[in-house]
Amino acid sequence: MAPTAKLFAKYGRLAGTQVTVANEVTIGRNESNTVVVPSRAASGDHARIVYEASEDLFFLEDLGSLNGTWLDGVPIEGREKLGRLHVISIAGRHDLIYQGPQLEAAAPTAAQPASQPVAQPVSQAGEERPERERTVVQQQAVPLPAALAQQPERRPEGERTRIGHEAVPLPAALAGPPEQAPTPMPPATAQPVGQTSAAHFYVVFTNYQSGLRLELAAGDNVVGRGPSNQVQIDSPEISRRHAVLTVRGTTVTLRDEGSHNSTFLDGVQVDGEVEVSPGAILRFGTIEAQLVRVDR
Repeated sequence: MAPTAKLFAKYGRLAGTQVTVANEVTIGRNESNTVVVPSRAASGDHARIVYEASEDLFFLEDLGSLNGTWLDGVPIEGREKLGRLHVISIAGRHDLIYQGPQLEAAAPTAAQPASQPVAQPVSQAGEERPERERTVVQQQAVPLPAALAQQPERRPEGERTRIGHEAVPLPAALAGPPEQAPTPMPPATAQPVGQTSAAHFYVVFTNYQSGLRLELAAGDNVVGRGPSNQVQIDSPEISRRHAVLTVRGTTVTLRDEGSHNSTFLDGVQVDGEVEVSPGAILRFGTIEAQLVRVDR
């Protein structure tokens, strides 16, 4: 007849659990298990305790669980022998106390008649036990596997995230003259009667690609992450079609195209189409630029 052991819990989600271990006890999230662990950290069939008659011992076995089984603070692989007292931790967070059967009894000696009660290996409270019989069980804090690591809190959808940007070469048609740093442009001046003025508008970035300067063409200039846009900003914070800058003669307007991180003019979120004056600060998500006009 197989001996019996006990499995119980005093704390956490498994508090109050008390099971007699005979031939086999299974542990896991599935309702078919002997000990059901109501946690997504536990696998459906997580672990088991089984008695092996050939060795007259109980064994703890992990059943290929995703987040592991711990025995006295140490993750196990395969099977581990069980002694008199252990702490079994499911997924590193749900603890069960294992109390094994009394497999050993002290043999009678000449000074101790066989009829005399045999000393039991488990001592009463306050009683000193020989060093060889002491069992120390210590549950240590063990880091959870990566699969259980807490995920960072999700920020509200509208919350902005500042992301670093790497310099990405733009198409030659947009890049402008190489190694040409932006220079302050003089304000527009009144032209003498009889002379014409050709206004050229530039977008000069202040925190993207080291002051990249792009000239706007007449008509619509799409700003966004898409490679076919007239003003391409290769950043994950920019929508593929983020905004549109439209040049009509000497007037420039700006409208947002339903971008995820919005468009701003001088710190104010753009709603509809608004006129942009030379020197105004544009912001697409966190990418900032300035509109500059040059008359030639």
